[in-house]
Amino acid sequence: MDNTQGTPQFSTAEFHPELKDSHGYFARGVLFGIGGALVGLTIYAAVAIATGYILGLVSLAVGYIVARAILMGSSGRTGRRYQIAAAVLAYAAVSLAAIPIAISQISKIEAELKNNPAAAAEIRGATPVSASSPGDPAAVGEPIGFLPLAGKLIWLGLTSPFLDLQEGSQGIIGLIILVVGIRIAWRMTGDAASTVAAAMTPQTPGGDKPTSLDLNR
Repeated sequence: MDNTQGTPQFSTAEFHPELKDSHGYFARGVLFGIGGALVGLTIYAAVAIATGYILGLVSLAVGYIVARAILMGSSGRTGRRYQIAAAVLAYAAVSLAAIPIAISQISKIEAELKNNPAAAAEIRGATPVSASSPGDPAAVGEPIGFLPLAGKLIWLGLTSPFLDLQEGSQGIIGLIILVVGIRIAWRMTGDAASTVAAAMTPQTPGGDKPTSLDLNR
């Protein structure tokens, strides 16, 4: 068909169609994001336990995994609430990884003390018994409840990036890398990201199906 107006006119909606959002897509995105955060937490902790070093660069991969999972769950929907969810989940995944790392370190120390009874007896002898009050469960050997223990572990995990600042430059660098990882998750789930996939798939002006090349013409 000849173009009577001369220069062809293109609509941006033709290449960047808006994706309608809903609470269902957001809930699904958050659910997938939680799964991605658990995967990122596992990877972060596994690398630290296996190598004996906490590699802050893994935070970048965690941010990407969380954002990618949210985009998969939301079918590409993005926006400010997706960004907030991605940032929170990325931070939680990295910070809570400190819990399994600490448990692994404690287990190694206990195993070493079992193999060295003299060192274990020395540590027990150096612990003052009178420092605890009579009503303290630790003083009488009473077990601590699961919920208080879990709450304390979660709190220590969530604050671990800031507690690591006491280590000096290493803690500061780790926190900076964590912020960069959160920034990756934030940008991937931003409004600009929703146009990337759409821009890669040109559509016909009169329909929603991608155009295809006909080599026989």
